[in-house]
Amino acid sequence: MRREALKLAIIAVAIRLVIAPFFMHTWDVTTILISTDQFLKGINPYQYVLQQLEALYDATGLHLPYYGFLYLPHVLLVYTPFYGAYLALFRDAPLVGGHGDIYTGLKLIYPQLYYALLLIKLPVIFADGAVTYLLYRKSVRAAKIYAFSPYVIVITSMWGNFDPLIGLLLLLSSLTFERHRMLSGLLYGFSCMKFYTIVCLGAFLPRLIRQPKEMLRFLAGCVISQVPTLWFLARDPNAFLSALILQATRPINGVNIYYSMAAVRGLEQVQFLTKIITLIFVGAVIAVSIHYARRKVDLNEAITGLMLTYVVFAPVTNEQLLAAIIPVGLLSKNFSHKLTVFPLLYIAFNSTYHYFAIPIFYSSEALRATWEGLNALWGLWVKDYQMQLRYLLGAGLGFSSFWLLTTSLGAPRVTVKLSLPEWRVKR
Repeated sequence: MRREALKLAIIAVAIRLVIAPFFMHTWDVTTILISTDQFLKGINPYQYVLQQLEALYDATGLHLPYYGFLYLPHVLLVYTPFYGAYLALFRDAPLVGGHGDIYTGLKLIYPQLYYALLLIKLPVIFADGAVTYLLYRKSVRAAKIYAFSPYVIVITSMWGNFDPLIGLLLLLSSLTFERHRMLSGLLYGFSCMKFYTIVCLGAFLPRLIRQPKEMLRFLAGCVISQVPTLWFLARDPNAFLSALILQATRPINGVNIYYSMAAVRGLEQVQFLTKIITLIFVGAVIAVSIHYARRKVDLNEAITGLMLTYVVFAPVTNEQLLAAIIPVGLLSKNFSHKLTVFPLLYIAFNSTYHYFAIPIFYSSEALRATWEGLNALWGLWVKDYQMQLRYLLGAGLGFSSFWLLTTSLGAPRVTVKLSLPEWRVKR
């Protein structure tokens, strides 16, 4: 079985490697490149974000958000070796102006860009291979779904975001929980590099309340994982906290049931609604956590359900989020990978797929003219109804996730023991 699992994992990695050099989400890739380059040069990325916020206020008089590097610093530790390898090969940055106007301010450097895109996507691509291998040992069907999922491939190789890496960390944390509490806590702590996994505390902690020593081990792992966070906090608390607060208080947006509110309300009203929705979201997470604790559901079921609670009730649900749920979700009977259809279609009417192909189309003047014509034509076709389509897709994801969540809340207890290196299922 190990040989077959490894073979499928290699195939999954190979598929992603072929695509990776030629596609990117320009803004998000630029964020990773800039922040990692700053980190290597001893510059504080959070200070840079604060400076950009102040520059926007000086220019407009409004407290407008700047969505630069707003994650925990673990992300820098992941990407630094790979971007460092790029800098060892090339001196020039692979792109310039990625946070500006893509028509006039974006400059791509060829062929350096292809090498940079391949290298910085490697950690997430390898994470996909690891998830495929781990799932195969439990369910061949789940492993194949993950390996060939168009959604996961888009997020990993086309978008270039690291949510699948968070999915791997959550999966490993759940698999090691029974035998290695501290390691499980360490892995979970690293998964919090994007804040949304904080809801999973409601899955871990209830299992440890009556085991104080085991809880201390788990929490010790969590604390150790946050050493980079504490270092940046001590270095410049104002810049660090400003970036984190900006991320934690983002206004309504994304693939959810609230999307249309941002279009029909002014900025102040949206901010007020976001506060109300945040309170509802926190209440929902607490209620679901208590419900699972009382029913003593399995850990992977609780993690999946709480992440679905985030999808349903959180003010901001980005298209990449499901990539962090799928690895654990595929081990849960109350999850459907078919949910990924909603964000896949949402991307088409939000970022648009030809946007991801900029590295190909900007490689020559003729291809760029073709891209701009395609972009103009796409805008002409969809500009009058793209908001409505995005809202329908967001509502579809929200209500479908809610249905799965309610199914999970009412499901009878199922005992599934999962651990490394051997997993057995008992029903």
